Formats: sequence, structure tokens, C-alpha cells
Amino acid sequence: MAGGVEWMTHSVDEIADSISTGEIDLPGPVTKIVAPSGREVPFARKGAEIHFLALETGRYGIVAPSGETTIAVNPPVLPAQRVQPTQAETAEVEREPIPPASWDAWRWLALLAIVALWAEWWLYYLARERQREIEVLQAPGNLPPAEIDLELDEKEPSALSNSKLVGR
Repeated sequence: MAGGVEWMTHSVDEIADSISTGEIDLPGPVTKIVAPSGREVPFARKGAEIHFLALETGRYGIVAPSGETTIAVNPPVLPAQRVQPTQAETAEVEREPIPPASWDAWRWLALLAIVALWAEWWLYYLARERQREIEVLQAPGNLPPAEIDLELDEKEPSALSNSKLVGR
């Protein structure tokens, strides 16, 4: 609370206590409070007093029906007593043992994924080779693939094909 209830009616020299940031109670009817930054400060009425939160340091403008006045709000006072750390707070931090390397679940999953990819690749190429063998066995006359290509190239173009068309 401010130094005295009569602070608005006495000079600044008569008020010994200073006001620090935080919750402030002031006497008298007030219509508006303006912070040092120029913003309007919300306040609550508690009977004949007002209650507001001063978050900034500097001069607050108080507008009352009887006129305007200012109050100075200072930073809070620093603690007068020095804090001494306890023995537990100054003790050295104990080192934790390094856990042994283990095969965690994610490592097993990675290994399983690698095996699955290898199996998929192996099955794909194995199936592809089997398909080629089947095509060779089903070729006309059971000829090797190189001889089949030569046989197709030696045939004359049919009457239906047009040599002027691209891709034929």
C-alpha cells in the first residue's frame, strides 16, 4: 500500500514510502489510470479505494473528478540478505554410468526391413528369370532367342504394313 492514505492531499516530500511495481491500492475516486507507456490501465474499486496492477516503472497518470495527478512507480527493492547455497546445492554432480550397447527394438526392425527388401529383390529377379525361361521354351520350334529374331527379320513385310508410317 502507498505511504499514507492522504498521499493525494499532501506534497511528495511528506510521503516517505515509495511505490514499487506490483499490486497497488490508492485512495479516492478515480476515473482513469494511464501507464508510462500511454496505455490505459484497468483497475478495480474496493470501497473508497482503487486497486490496480502496475507492471511498468515510471510515472502513472491518475485522472480523478477533482483533477489529475501522477505517481512514481519504482522497480521492486532488491533483497537485502544475500542467499547462501547449501552444501547439497554446491556438491558436484554424480556421473551416471553409460549403459551397455544393446540391440533395441528399432535395430531389430531395421535388420528385419533389410532382410525383407533383399528377399523381395531376390524373388523379383528369380521370377523374371523363370519367365524368360518359359518364353524361350514356348518359342516356335524351340529355337534359341537369337535365331528367332533372325527368322522374324528375314520375313517380307506384309501388304497391310505401310513403310511410310513411323513405328511400323
